[in-house]
Amino acid sequence: MYIKFFGLHKNPFTTLPDPAFFYESPDHREALAALQHGIDNDKGCMVVTGEVGTGKTTLARFLVNSLTDSVISIYIDYPFDSLIGLLKILADRIGVNFDRHENVVEMAAKIRERLLHLAQEGKKVVIIIDEAQNLSSESLEYVRLISNIHAENRRLLNIVLVGQNELGDKIKSEKMKPLFQRITIWKTLKPLNREETENYIRHRMLLAGSYEIPFTKGALKLIHKRTKGIPRLINLMCDGLLLLGYAENRRKISARMARQITRGELIPLETVRGNFFDARLLVVSLLCLALFFTIALLKKEVFFYRSVKASSPYVASPEKMVTLSPSLNINPDEVFKLDNIERAASIEVIENSPLRHFQGRFSDGKSQIIIPGNNAEALAKAKKIKVQPGDYLLKLIKEHYGKVNSTLLDLVRSANPGLKDINLIRSGQNLVFPGISEDTFIISDIEGRYFVHVFSSFTRDEAQDMLLKLKELSDSVFLRSFTEEGSTVYRVYVGPFDSYEDAIIAFRKIPKEHLPF
Repeated sequence: MYIKFFGLHKNPFTTLPDPAFFYESPDHREALAALQHGIDNDKGCMVVTGEVGTGKTTLARFLVNSLTDSVISIYIDYPFDSLIGLLKILADRIGVNFDRHENVVEMAAKIRERLLHLAQEGKKVVIIIDEAQNLSSESLEYVRLISNIHAENRRLLNIVLVGQNELGDKIKSEKMKPLFQRITIWKTLKPLNREETENYIRHRMLLAGSYEIPFTKGALKLIHKRTKGIPRLINLMCDGLLLLGYAENRRKISARMARQITRGELIPLETVRGNFFDARLLVVSLLCLALFFTIALLKKEVFFYRSVKASSPYVASPEKMVTLSPSLNINPDEVFKLDNIERAASIEVIENSPLRHFQGRFSDGKSQIIIPGNNAEALAKAKKIKVQPGDYLLKLIKEHYGKVNSTLLDLVRSANPGLKDINLIRSGQNLVFPGISEDTFIISDIEGRYFVHVFSSFTRDEAQDMLLKLKELSDSVFLRSFTEEGSTVYRVYVGPFDSYEDAIIAFRKIPKEHLPF
């Protein structure tokens, strides 16, 4: 409902676990790294615990997505009530068939033989059991039993138990001592502190398509205070606040509006936190949301409609995928004529583009910078800015360039190769901000051809949207993806051109609303 109103592509605060929105707080980053290390080195049994809503399931699913093809992952988020049931889940995923009359010992022997064969092929197997606090003591004992499947000199199976803090209490009990002694890695996810809460909100807004957060400092303070830094409750409260902003026709969420939420007029957060999985309470909460929205509209005496440009009016259909292969001989005077244009049914993202980027050193001779473009001028005008307390990257970009967008964000990130997380910058850290000119966005490939780098986005839909807009002006437009520091950026180019001068001419013909500066 409020997505277009705030210029977003999708809902940034859904309460469903979505690995695409995974936020690496220090706790989450440490837990992820520990689990990846444990799987890589066959550590056996590992545990992740945390309070309700701290992001355990999102972490588990992100972990599954991050594993290489050499790891067979088995994700279980439902209870099992027998050892045979657990063995059948494992057997089905690794390709073992059982005869109907085989007993547990024979089943375990077959599984061990298959696991040993996979290990010889260089493959690992990990079972990730989510919501493990719901497992009975007997089921946890079954987990311990299958953890005993090993070869003479190595483990053949890794197990990750993910659950609420009650899981820890169960495992630490005297009855579960044999399992507890097998735990090699144990990580606990804690709620976010105030700074992490703000970074978490900014992270989700950015991934949803907004380069500025609509919440005032006072609102952010109240959000952290009332949610206690629990990510799921942050999502719930922010979702309600954006809905309230839409209902009141306000694009800035104030502390007053946050207090209105926390008084319980929309969602009684203290109650939700204690009974989050009560389906009846969730239904009541949703009815409260609908009632409040209706009252807000009646108070305004008119249903207002705001015309907002759709962020992604076209989504490519995989069934109609075609390749955009720009011609090598393009007359720049003909590039942006509107006739003879063939609209693509879809767009192919070409992975790992050979397009090269300038590499040089800052004027102090120490800091290496990597800036997209044929940019001697950008290098000469680059400025170093020292991060001050309270700064965040989008704020610095706006202060330096006078505006903020995904292309400038990509430019700054590329200029700072040590910047692994755009949501986490440290006070005292030095950041390089490249100079901006036409040169900055003209690049060449290994064959000496020139291209105009028009647009960058961290979401494929937004990049495709821009590609289709430019496609109305030229059919020599294409999209390529780059993976840098573990995240993917999508860049839209026009070209190729035979000379740098031709690329500059083409750049100047691009409508200003499509340019990053």
